[in-house]
Formats: sequence, structure tokens, C-alpha cells
Amino acid sequence: DNAAAQAAYVTDAAVTEVVDQQQTGYQYTGNTIGDEAGNEFRYAQSFQLSGAKTITAVEVREGNAKVGAPTGSWTLRIETDSSGLPSGTLANANASIVVTPPGTNTIIKGTFATTFALSASTTYWLVIQCDDQANDVHWFVSGDDNDYASGTQAYWKTGLNWTAQSAYDL
Repeated sequence: DNAAAQAAYVTDAAVTEVVDQQQTGYQYTGNTIGDEAGNEFRYAQSFQLSGAKTITAVEVREGNAKVGAPTGSWTLRIETDSSGLPSGTLANANASIVVTPPGTNTIIKGTFATTFALSASTTYWLVIQCDDQANDVHWFVSGDDNDYASGTQAYWKTGLNWTAQSAYDL
């Protein structure tokens, strides 16, 4: 009944999430997150927003298989672009979230602790990396053939820089 108490009550009832960019196809799971043949792998997907947006969460799909028994967490980061590849620099200080993969062929959602704004028509990268794994122990991230016209996927491998794969999307 007290107006001050009602004003102090925290709710998310007024918050509605809106999907701005989405990749719905996922034919294959060949994108390794973790260790393959002694090399650590990360994957990334570039994207552009249709308008300036406040970012609350990001989702990726874990593939339908694993090799070995991977353990630990994934880190989902939104990074700026550097010559068509992830820069290693967060798009915002709050643009990183640690998540635990729930199981094969499932959506992994990371809700950021603090929302942040991203600009329209700017290339950003969603980078997926994981805790170090034993030799030949890894997850897969689902992807598809070049279904998203405004972006591309890239991978990072131990000892190499990022490599773009323009024919594919996560």
C-alpha cells in the first residue's frame, strides 16, 4: 500500500526482449569449441543491428554432439570489428557473460548483468570461447551455410590469428 515501497519494488514486467538478428538454420555441428588435436578453437559470428539497440542477452546453439567429456564454462563476448575479424576488444565493458552449456542440441542464453547499447549498421562479433580442455575434448556450435547476408563466421586456432569463413554462419 505504501507508495514508497511500491516505487522501490524491482520488477522486469516492463522489459520485453526483442530479437534483432537471428540465425535459425543449423545443418551441421562441425564448429569445434575446445581442443581438437592439441589445438584450442574458438568461433565467432559477425552481425549488424537494424537500429541502435539496448542489448540484454545473447543466445547460441550447442551442437548435437561432443567429443570426450568437455567440462567448464563458455564465455560469450560481443567484440568490435577489426578488418573483417574479431578485434579482441569488447564492444562495451559489459559485453561479456560466462555460461554453462546445458547439453547437446540446446540453446544457451547469456543474460548480461548490465545492459548496454550497440549502434546500428556497425559490424560486431559474437565470440564463443571455453575453458581449456584436455587433448581432443570439445563441444560443437551449430551453424549453417551462409544464411545470414549481413555477417560471416570466423574461427581462432592455437598459434593462428582469426580466419574468416565467408561461406558459413553460426
